[in-house]
Amino acid sequence: MNKFLEFLNKQKKRITVSLIIIVSILLDQISKIIVVNNIEYIMQNKPITVIKGILNITYTENDGAAFGMLDDQRWIFMTVSIIAILGIGTYLLGFCKEGWLYQIGLALIVGGGIGNMIDRIAYGYVVDMLEFAFMDFAVFNVADSFVCIGAGLVMLMLIIELVKSSGKKDDSKQEEAQNELKEQAEENDNN
Repeated sequence: MNKFLEFLNKQKKRITVSLIIIVSILLDQISKIIVVNNIEYIMQNKPITVIKGILNITYTENDGAAFGMLDDQRWIFMTVSIIAILGIGTYLLGFCKEGWLYQIGLALIVGGGIGNMIDRIAYGYVVDMLEFAFMDFAVFNVADSFVCIGAGLVMLMLIIELVKSSGKKDDSKQEEAQNELKEQAEENDNN
């Protein structure tokens, strides 16, 4: 019975992670379809204010990495992206035993990576449309956002684990010191 429950839990994890990946891909692709289908309007009214002073919609074609870095290196990024997506996806769906936030983070990274990979394969570039109005920053898309949020969750979980493990080391050092003091006190009592 325990093995069956373990199997069900593993399947539940796989289904949940797969749904996060699928939903992130769909949200990214739907946002890009909306922008591409309204490109004439966007180009005439560029940029379109979504939240005044915070977020604009615009349109750019990015043939580099995330946020427009390293333009004209399409094949390098496609190769690296495919390897990363396959590696993280295999680890996530088959071997990952870390907590839910860590798994959600990895799922968002994979979903965002696939979303941008679809563009690179279909168009030869990635459609970017989101622009911060309050700072000079690269135009980005929903997939880039998912990758960054996912990476942030993974880093947060790694920091939490690091703090927990250093706390355990400190606890064991305190325990050792207390035991040493007890032993010394017992020796003193025996003398």
